[in-house]
Amino acid sequence: MLAVPQEPTAQRTRPFRVAPIADETTWSLLSRIAARYGQEPGFILGHWRWTNHQPRHPGGALRADAEVLLSPAGRTVLAGLSGASEETLRRALPSWDNEEDGLSGPDASGAPEGF
Repeated sequence: MLAVPQEPTAQRTRPFRVAPIADETTWSLLSRIAARYGQEPGFILGHWRWTNHQPRHPGGALRADAEVLLSPAGRTVLAGLSGASEETLRRALPSWDNEEDGLSGPDASGAPEGF
């Protein structure tokens, strides 16, 4: 009998993997993750506490070309949702290591936050 290799537990519980595209915006990746689940981007925004509002088109739709910054805990959440490693995301997403002062300063709660 052949032994079947087991995937790590985290990979077994995640139905989809969405790999980042080189130089993609974080918001674009978030939008593609939501689309992979058949949802609008707002579907997954509840995973983060947002400190601002996403830019919108005049008709009210969210702009896919907008950029967001994530706290360290927020980046961990994104890695979990996408199925890509944080190192892969760091190499692909230009804003990965950029942070808004309020996201990691002394008043930061440690919660997954986005700006």
